[in-house]
Amino acid sequence: AIVAPAGQAAYVGVNAALDQMAGMHGNLRVLTIDFGLWAIEGMATDAARHARLGVADQSRFDHPVFDTLATGRDGSTVLAGRLDAEHHWVVDEHRTDDGATPVLPGTGHLELMATAARAAGVDEPSLRDVMLLEPIVVPDGTSVPVRVTVSPEPDRRITVEQDDGRDWQTCSEARLEAAAPSAQLVEAAMPLDVDDPLAAQRARLHLGARWDAVTGARRGDDAAEVTIELEDGVGDAAAWTMHPAITDLATTAAVVLAPERSDDALWVPVGYERVASTSPLPTSVRATAVRRPVDDDRLIADLALRDLEGELVAEITGIELRPLGGDSFGAPAPEPERTSARHS
Repeated sequence: AIVAPAGQAAYVGVNAALDQMAGMHGNLRVLTIDFGLWAIEGMATDAARHARLGVADQSRFDHPVFDTLATGRDGSTVLAGRLDAEHHWVVDEHRTDDGATPVLPGTGHLELMATAARAAGVDEPSLRDVMLLEPIVVPDGTSVPVRVTVSPEPDRRITVEQDDGRDWQTCSEARLEAAAPSAQLVEAAMPLDVDDPLAAQRARLHLGARWDAVTGARRGDDAAEVTIELEDGVGDAAAWTMHPAITDLATTAAVVLAPERSDDALWVPVGYERVASTSPLPTSVRATAVRRPVDDDRLIADLALRDLEGELVAEITGIELRPLGGDSFGAPAPEPERTSARHS
């Protein structure tokens, strides 16, 4: 260490003394190596990470994405980790249609938020006014640092960010409240079977084994239902707060209600009014979507997820989806128009 963190001046002094010994001493050549920050461990790396995260202290955290739980200098709760397509199926199994670009699904943002909310001590978190602002793209061979910050009371907000190498970039945000799922049972005629509710997504996305879990789907004019029974990846299902593949598959109940279009548009989420769930989600659920009337090209629906015995396990109200056509995948999402989406 040449410049040490606060309280580590002794290391600077000792290393300076070692450097003074470098050179030729008779026939003896002494070489000293001034290492920079080690990539994985070491006090200098820990100090640099503290500074980069803007936190006062940190501890280990057990989660598929996050490995660090920290307290911000303002009292906020911070979870930090990395996304890597080699190690994280949530991006490796969710790629653009040519299979070249892994992208975190919108429900991956919900997972990160819900996990951070529980880490902040909110046992029944309700995410309000969720806005998806920027996609988190994780190219093969790279590791993308991510952090989620939960601000202290009374105005609790959650922010998901990625480190682009220069600064932290906000990707999604929401307000945080405490409330359990409370959706009512949907009673609507759904007489039509749907062969493949993922057909539209498969035309634009390369999806992995965890997305091959829909075992049935049916629809009516303004309501649809999909049954999801996860088999691949069941072993790690309990490690997730809101399993991203299960909740993404639940979203297809809304997508099958989308108006027909002449292009191959991909319907992508840009925001949610409210998201609440139990944790962890069961690996077998039935998701019901009810479409709200709108007068533009948006699709807005309310989702309820129940286990196969009928117990409510999650609700996603006011999910707003927009059609994404052409080669615009990976571009910033359009800003949700949330006011007109609300019930009067």
